[in-house]
Amino acid sequence: YNFPMFKNASYDSWRDQLLHSTDYDEVYEAAIEMQKIWVYQVPSLICYENQVLYAYRTDKYAGHVNDALYGTPNFWTNYRVHLKQSEGGPTGGDFRYGMDWCPDLNFMRSPVTIADRMLDNLYDSLLRRGPDGKDLPWLATSYTAQTHAQNSSIPSGHTRFVFQVVRNATWSNGWPLTADDIAFSLNFYKNGFGIWLGVDLVDMVSATAPTPYELVVEFSTESYWHLHTIAYKYVISELAFASITPSNWSSWNPDPETMVTSGPFLFSDRAIDEFCRLAKNPRYFLRPNEPPTVSSPPDMTYVVNTTGHSITWNATDTDPLLWMVFKNDTLYAMNIFWDGGPITIKIDNLTLGCYNFTLYVADASMNIVTDSVFVYVVEADYLLPVLVTAGVASAVVVVAVVVLGARRRTPLG
Repeated sequence: YNFPMFKNASYDSWRDQLLHSTDYDEVYEAAIEMQKIWVYQVPSLICYENQVLYAYRTDKYAGHVNDALYGTPNFWTNYRVHLKQSEGGPTGGDFRYGMDWCPDLNFMRSPVTIADRMLDNLYDSLLRRGPDGKDLPWLATSYTAQTHAQNSSIPSGHTRFVFQVVRNATWSNGWPLTADDIAFSLNFYKNGFGIWLGVDLVDMVSATAPTPYELVVEFSTESYWHLHTIAYKYVISELAFASITPSNWSSWNPDPETMVTSGPFLFSDRAIDEFCRLAKNPRYFLRPNEPPTVSSPPDMTYVVNTTGHSITWNATDTDPLLWMVFKNDTLYAMNIFWDGGPITIKIDNLTLGCYNFTLYVADASMNIVTDSVFVYVVEADYLLPVLVTAGVASAVVVVAVVVLGARRRTPLG
């Protein structure tokens, strides 16, 4: 691509470090120094940037992200956008945006386009590109890149990447997502004839998982850039692909209702050329993990054989699951489809006695919060001494007020 036939010995001296170093700082240094030479040597350096405009509303939702690469309609907007408090947020609602078409769910058929970026919400990768363009750890918590110079067990001229993988990621059906799935994905893409995701894996000689949470990938050449060759590829489930081989990958036509994914959203519904609907993934390993909040109602007393008595806990949670109430260690009421709102139980028809009502609230992350309320059921005359005492005290107050008033009406002198 050097159409002007630009030649410079200093510029060429940085080339090897730029292309073949496995250290980020060294690659960054080479890139900066080469750009300095451009600025100094060439008579006119033309830079331009395409301007792409996006319109979006801010009256109902907040959290839109202007990604350095894709603009506003991107993974980070979908990941962070939320209802405003004034609209009942931060949870709930349907966030909508327009696309040219619904993506092909078999993403291996053709390169992912801007419209297909919706798939970023369904699948994870070792790293993600942040809104500022920088790498962020995702399924990989950390990694090392070594050559023969740092590790003699690595063949000369090779680059070996070792990734440490998160331990709490799961697939949408509950299966654990491990390094085995990532190694399987890379090998599948490389060995599948015609899969565009495998075009840049020609130099990959192996992808293995020595343990469920360690991935080792080796290339036959030395370069830091091999990292980006593998770090952004979608990870697919090895178990879900048990009947799909690299030779018949094009026949894969996943059903939106049963497809196995791992991202922050699940494919919920679609009508071809009309709409696609995604729903929150309650199992997502990077979702907010705040426990439910539960108010603590006061203990209460009521007269036996009276009605209209209940206990209400004001409870909230972003990933509600279920609640149960026990009366003196016996299950009294439950709801396995809790919507994350207030919890009310009726407590009429109790016989005389003291009762301990204990609430257990659980969310999708299995955070559990409890609260207990004591209920005393008494005879009607049990409250009479209290009422009599209150009546006597009221009479004394009335007498005192009358006497004080009489004194104030007594003429002076």
